[in-house]
Amino acid sequence: MKQDPPGKNPIQKGDKEQPQKESGKPSFVTSTPGSKEQPQKESGKPSFVTSTPGGKEQPQKESDKPSFVTSTPGGKPTPSTKEGITKTPPTGKPAGGLEPTQSLSAEDAAEQAAKITAVKTLYSGLINQVNLSDVSDRVTRISQDVADMPADIAEIRSRGYAFRSYLEQKTEVISNQWQENQGQINHIIQEEAAALRQELAGAEAGVHKLDANPHPASTTFLESTLNGIKEKADAAENRVTGLCAAVEQEIQSTQRQLTEIKWFLDQKDEACFDFYAGEALFLAAKAEWTDNRDKPDGILYLTDQRLIFEQKEKTGGGLFKRGEMTQEVEWEIPLSAIEDVTPENKGFLGGKDMLNFTLGSGAPYSKITVEVKGGVDCKFWARQIQRMVSGDAQDERAIEADPELVEKLRSAPTACHICGGTLPAIVAGQSAVTCAYCGAVIRI
Repeated sequence: MKQDPPGKNPIQKGDKEQPQKESGKPSFVTSTPGSKEQPQKESGKPSFVTSTPGGKEQPQKESDKPSFVTSTPGGKPTPSTKEGITKTPPTGKPAGGLEPTQSLSAEDAAEQAAKITAVKTLYSGLINQVNLSDVSDRVTRISQDVADMPADIAEIRSRGYAFRSYLEQKTEVISNQWQENQGQINHIIQEEAAALRQELAGAEAGVHKLDANPHPASTTFLESTLNGIKEKADAAENRVTGLCAAVEQEIQSTQRQLTEIKWFLDQKDEACFDFYAGEALFLAAKAEWTDNRDKPDGILYLTDQRLIFEQKEKTGGGLFKRGEMTQEVEWEIPLSAIEDVTPENKGFLGGKDMLNFTLGSGAPYSKITVEVKGGVDCKFWARQIQRMVSGDAQDERAIEADPELVEKLRSAPTACHICGGTLPAIVAGQSAVTCAYCGAVIRI
């Protein structure tokens, strides 16, 4: 039996041998049952043909890379994606239409981070402010001060301070004013605080999402919202402050006066001399007796009967020696002996407040100059001395003088029964007076 040469397919009966077209590359032919063989078109690259159930062969289109065609039951070819990679159609911006912060430059990202920190700080500050905590505390403090003032005044009266009777009336007026304003103030705080808390709650979610969605537009919008809330909170605080201001100013003025009076009384308690029975302290101030050779420092007292200078300072100290406290009365002058007092501002920019006294009968000196210290106004002191000498200061007594003492002073002799000379004015507590002309001692 004749054998076919190797590499050559045998030809079956009924088949005709089809010669290949001459070309530089082989041609591949695929067939289906009952179909005719289709030669491959000549090209620079091999062509692959697949068949469909309908029996028609689908040649591949020429391209730089081979294309694979698959068939569907309907016979229509479906091209596969390039290189087997499935691509998702581009969607543009991410969900929400915001660009991610990863697209920001390093400088812009740093600026955005700083802005987020500022927004968080603003939010944290608003947590307390929307409750109007500061003005609420202020209102509570004012209410307490108003309630405390009557007791503070009662304290100075119990210690013997008889003047500035207006303090009681002033306290009553302040209390009435505060009662009128307090209802309106509390209403503002309650209504405004509730509205502000509600607005801040609406912004809270945005603040908590800043780290997860730190988009510049979102941050800017949130910052604007929080600034709007802050402006409303500031406006509410200003309204409350305006209603508190007048009362608060009067309270502070009264408290300064009470603090000053308590200091007067402390100096009185520490004094090295005794006050006369019924003698009432009016003023006290730190002072220096400037026309004395030693220029001693101490306390100047003004009572309803006398003007007294008490030395009260450490003396005898040196580089290696501790000074000792010196406390003694340098002089005292009956008010009736004060003929004139003139205030004067001396020194650099008038920083020294001086009182120049002209004295008459009954005084140890004809002239005395004193510098009042501790922020005391010499003009104020001069006016108060003149009021006390003239008797006008008696109108502000809160504690009336002892009637028996007043009658005793009114009936005291004014002329010496021996020489007829005018006697110095009698002050409370005196049991005798000496005539300056003949030296006679008159018992009262």
